[in-house]
Amino acid sequence: MSGASVQDLVIGHVLADLGKRSRLYSMLGNRQTRATRALTRNVATPRSHQSVVKRIRNGVKCAADLRRLLDYVARDEGVKATWCNLAGYERDLRPGETTAITETWSSTWRGAPKRGHADHIVVSFPAGVSVVQAEAIAREWGETVFGSGEFGDSWRYVAAVHMDTDHAHAHFVVDKHGIDNGQFLSISAKADLNFDIMRELHAEISQAHGVNIVATSRLSRGVIDHPPRETEVRAAHGTGKQVPTPEMSEGERARRLAIVSAFAGEYQTLGRLAALAVSSEPQEAEKDEGGSAEAAAIGQGAESAFMDRLAAAFFRCADQLVKGQVVMADTSLQTLDPAERLERARQSLIETARQTWAEIQAMDPGAEKTQLEGQFADQTRSVVAYIKDDPFLEAHSAALNAADDPYRLDVVASLHSARETAERDGSSTEGIDRALEDLRERLVRGFSERGEERLEAAGTTAEEMAERFMLPDRTRGQVAEWNDSLTIDPPHINLINGRTGETIERLDPLQAGRAFAEIDPADRPSAVLVSDNGFSFRDVGRTVEDRDGLHLHVAHPQVADHRPEEAGVHRAFHDSFTGQELGEHGQVDWRAGMRADFLQGLRDAASWRANEYELSRDALEAVARDQVLSAKGSDRLVDLPAIQRLAEDVRGDLRTSEVEQIAAGDRTPLQDQIKDPTLRAAIASELKHEAEAIRAGHDLAGRDSASVSQYQGLLRQRAHAHEHKIRAIESDAHEL
Repeated sequence: MSGASVQDLVIGHVLADLGKRSRLYSMLGNRQTRATRALTRNVATPRSHQSVVKRIRNGVKCAADLRRLLDYVARDEGVKATWCNLAGYERDLRPGETTAITETWSSTWRGAPKRGHADHIVVSFPAGVSVVQAEAIAREWGETVFGSGEFGDSWRYVAAVHMDTDHAHAHFVVDKHGIDNGQFLSISAKADLNFDIMRELHAEISQAHGVNIVATSRLSRGVIDHPPRETEVRAAHGTGKQVPTPEMSEGERARRLAIVSAFAGEYQTLGRLAALAVSSEPQEAEKDEGGSAEAAAIGQGAESAFMDRLAAAFFRCADQLVKGQVVMADTSLQTLDPAERLERARQSLIETARQTWAEIQAMDPGAEKTQLEGQFADQTRSVVAYIKDDPFLEAHSAALNAADDPYRLDVVASLHSARETAERDGSSTEGIDRALEDLRERLVRGFSERGEERLEAAGTTAEEMAERFMLPDRTRGQVAEWNDSLTIDPPHINLINGRTGETIERLDPLQAGRAFAEIDPADRPSAVLVSDNGFSFRDVGRTVEDRDGLHLHVAHPQVADHRPEEAGVHRAFHDSFTGQELGEHGQVDWRAGMRADFLQGLRDAASWRANEYELSRDALEAVARDQVLSAKGSDRLVDLPAIQRLAEDVRGDLRTSEVEQIAAGDRTPLQDQIKDPTLRAAIASELKHEAEAIRAGHDLAGRDSASVSQYQGLLRQRAHAHEHKIRAIESDAHEL
């Protein structure tokens, strides 16, 4: 599928900035709305006709070509209506005007464009569409595409409706040189204007005029073969001969079948959305304005029944595609505008999600609030498949990567992952649950020891912070909300002159830095940062002489008693105290910096508590197994913390003779120590390499260690075998 989404395959290559164009946006909607409307019409619109908008291959390359084409378009026997847009407004084409138009257009042409100076576009209509309807649709279409300026410029054109075949069609001869900006008209998949957009506009305008035209792809309807060539169809017309289907390579057929399979999944998704809309409807009908509760209930029941039928229609179409059949529409759905109802259901889900999140945020800080936020993320993941391209839902559904998650603790993440594996395998989770609860209690105690008043000043609690670190994962929306909700007051800074004892008080760090710069270097003060918010107290009163002169450094709270050159240097305070103009580097966000320091302190405390916690042997095995499965194949066992902790734990329970026995290749002493045979082999390998390094007098940190890849393979083989066994048992039970 070349990386294209199903939506792109339905509606083609969509302009990235289409939403910025108010007129087209109101007509076509966003990508999600357009794709939904297209697939819904496949499901609910019988006997629909596909939009046909094509460019005649031979472009207009000189004045003589243009004159011949204009004469044909305006004077052909089948002409029923002609008009033009020559100066930015539409009017009827006057008789004999083609000569003047040819001279005017060609006088501005320069060079020799590959496809000529003018395009010849044909817009076709199904048989039975009247000339009046065709003209009305074509006029609105031409004005929208070429005359509105929506695509970067306006272009002059001459148009006509012909009825010289069994169906009406409109010709557009378009001067490619823009009227307003001189932008050259380029119609291609990668250009600002493309044929997918032109066909969609043709379909939407036609629908508004009562003509049933759609702009979906053949593959979205399950039609895989190429259509017959138009020249062959015309040649066979009236002869009774069967027009052959163009040949297709096996590779191309496989590619198309894969796309059709993806469309089946998209129909399934829309079916679930329709079903979800039914299940999420309120149980009690509200009284309509000017109506009755009974009438509202009847209306609600009818809406529910309709969405039920729509869901069934989507599921049926998905099944048809899976079976290699062409999608068949449900005629009972066409009069009720299913696309609009489905879009309304989608918007209702979005509004409900936003309201739910707002209600959670209105709760008092605590563990329950964070747990509900985690449940909200899980629910959002189940909904986001039906509602694409919504920034709020996207922010609250995808889990952050480990590197971007400031609340991630490796031990906690591994325990949650191990718990999922145990549940899937039907194993006991008791040891893992006990370890998670113990860790939660340790974090609460640790944060409380840092000062409840400090956490309260920041607008949170020890229980709430502990729960944030204990969640299986976090989303971008969650972390952003947590950071924004922290109440961080700006620091209060006093500068004390070391010689005179004079105190200069400043609330703003930048002002304090400038005051510091104004003091004679001989009288450079010691500086004390005093915070009245309770959790950012630190000593910044140390100075260091370096090659750049005298500088004042700010030590982090954990290293305030260390030598400043060994401590982390907070660059923002450093710059301000040395009097540098920070405006050159942009305004410093002091509150964000202090918030980051506050969170880093909590993270350091949480990491220390988690890493020093002694897991039970069962829980440690589960974590080690998870770390092996999630590691890179090129990693070594020595790089996995859980494997090393497990090896150290086991070594402490073994006698020296047993360790030597394992180093000699006999794993028997590990039989009662480690339940998992793959982990048993991994620990035996580590103990053997340790013993070899000790005998050779080598550094243990640089010892040999086996690759993770072979143990990954063994664990996965066992998991697959177990899964196959479970499926077989379930299948037998079903047969019984």
